[in-house]
Amino acid sequence: MIYLPALLFLTVILADPVHVTVKIKCEMEGTPEYLYCGKLVIFEADKWSNHDILKTEEYCAPEGEKEFKFDLYPDGDTSPSYELNYQLTHNCTIDDLTRCIRPDNPKDVSASGESWVEFKFNAWNFGEARACKDPNAKIIDF
Repeated sequence: MIYLPALLFLTVILADPVHVTVKIKCEMEGTPEYLYCGKLVIFEADKWSNHDILKTEEYCAPEGEKEFKFDLYPDGDTSPSYELNYQLTHNCTIDDLTRCIRPDNPKDVSASGESWVEFKFNAWNFGEARACKDPNAKIIDF
């Protein structure tokens, strides 16, 4: 009986997990075995405040498909869903230059209960020709 208040408190403050799968394809036909590197950032996109960075993963992998699986626990806000997004800085390019992939539209995931989301894309020569900035960096246009 003494543990009941503590158990109720933990139930209220602990969010349900969001199971995130990221599948990155980097295939270059007609090239020898190729090792590329990337920096993946998963974040909860917020319109009115800073984005919540949920996971950062740096890696190097041979060409082919690289898969990540994360169990993430976003902080709750007042909305009924989480808006999850990613960005990838990578050099999976024909000229070994750095590129940034960051989708314009996050994926909506229910904030109540256990959820699953998958990001699947081909990074080969895709993205803006620059490294990704911090998701919370302010962009100033002149």
